[in-house]
Amino acid sequence: MSYHRRMWRALVLLAILGCGQSDQAQGARKEDRDRPAEAPALLTLDVVRAGKHTTWGPPAFARTAKMQGTASSGEARDTWSLRELAAANAGAGARVLSVTGKDGVRPIDPTAWADATKVPVLHATRRGALKFRWASPAGAWGPAIASDVTAIEIAP
Repeated sequence: MSYHRRMWRALVLLAILGCGQSDQAQGARKEDRDRPAEAPALLTLDVVRAGKHTTWGPPAFARTAKMQGTASSGEARDTWSLRELAAANAGAGARVLSVTGKDGVRPIDPTAWADATKVPVLHATRRGALKFRWASPAGAWGPAIASDVTAIEIAP
């Protein structure tokens, strides 16, 4: 076998092997939710009420009972009812007007907030951030509304 033919075969083999690794690495990035948690949840929210800012940290979350929450991968997540979190820390009947995450401010419809068939939840992500979504009273999650939630606004 000639030198050029051997080199050609070696290049083809390397290209095939290289492509296979690239596909595997790309698949790992797309399915990172299957990996273990990278960081503990950062339980901190900037709270705005009547123009005044305050911060709710771990003690504010500890005053609120956790709900059962499970990610699509089946992994348990720390999950809180945002209604209960607001009531425990801002008073009974407190209503959250909006949540702020990486994609900006997401208003919360007053009718949805009052609907007993919907539970507004905050849950910890694998990366340690907070995510907002609606859930059923039984705990079935709907699609995410806001990712990397850092702030909420409460009605005065």
